[in-house]
Amino acid sequence: MHEDSFATLACPARHVVLSLTLLEFRIGHRLVLLRDQNPLIWLSEAHFNQLPLEEQSAALIEAVYVCAKTFAERKRLETPCFLNWRQRLNKWDVRNWHRTRKRAEEKDVAALKRESVQRFTEHEARVSFWSMSVTDFRNYLAASRPITEWEDRREGFPFMPCLPTEREKSRDLGGPFDATLIQFLLSSGLCRTEAECMEYPFGLAETHYLTHLEHEGALKIVNAKEMQFESDCQANDLAAAKAAGYNTIAEHIAAIKRGQKSENSGQNPAGLTSDLRSPTSAPPAGLATAVPEELLQPEISGQKSAISPTSDLRPPTSPP
Repeated sequence: MHEDSFATLACPARHVVLSLTLLEFRIGHRLVLLRDQNPLIWLSEAHFNQLPLEEQSAALIEAVYVCAKTFAERKRLETPCFLNWRQRLNKWDVRNWHRTRKRAEEKDVAALKRESVQRFTEHEARVSFWSMSVTDFRNYLAASRPITEWEDRREGFPFMPCLPTEREKSRDLGGPFDATLIQFLLSSGLCRTEAECMEYPFGLAETHYLTHLEHEGALKIVNAKEMQFESDCQANDLAAAKAAGYNTIAEHIAAIKRGQKSENSGQNPAGLTSDLRSPTSAPPAGLATAVPEELLQPEISGQKSAISPTSDLRPPTSPP
């Protein structure tokens, strides 16, 4: 049942975002993005979608550049050297990449304006381009680790639901999860040094770790029969919810608990603000961060985009 998810994580599809081919998402990539508090990792999707288009594009550019290099290459670029020759060469590479990226963007924007049914304007086509680029990167992230919660399941992405065992108390680990994965990789012999752990695919390490925990009796990975039973139960619950006049099981359960149908169904989640910015403690710029010049035009700057929500994520496709 879970072989297809394991195969997706062990042999990931090729992902190209903003004209850069991304490496498999590694432990080191995740740590760099967390350290820099990149909004694509640091913020929820709903909060990220409230950011101005300029901030979204700058966060995407830096995240793509981080995931296109190994962790060792990133550390070398951040380490001072004689006459800063590595940093000088990196600036040249970044400049060439931005030129290639802009040419590809202009080509895609022109195609969107030409082929769109709604007859996109220049700004609308550009917003659509960046929205699709963010979605492509989110697809890359979603395909790089197993989904372990039933409510987060997405068709086409690795899914390996886990449950606590009856004899284990329900308590989350206090230590950093990434540090736990690194210690497991070292103790299991999958990696010999911490440097090798940083280059190990994050989702593959997590899958090995969860499988190890099941063998130790610390958790239970739902098997094929249990998944089929759960799917049948959810189908019956959804049929009952629709028969009662609700669109989802959650709405039906909430209405039963309240004793009446919710009047606020369909409204935007509370607590979201439209003036959110990137965390103030984040570094002002990365090695490749740049707000695209085309987004700084008077008619574009300051406007916001409507990035596709989570439900719009497209399953990864295998390379031709």
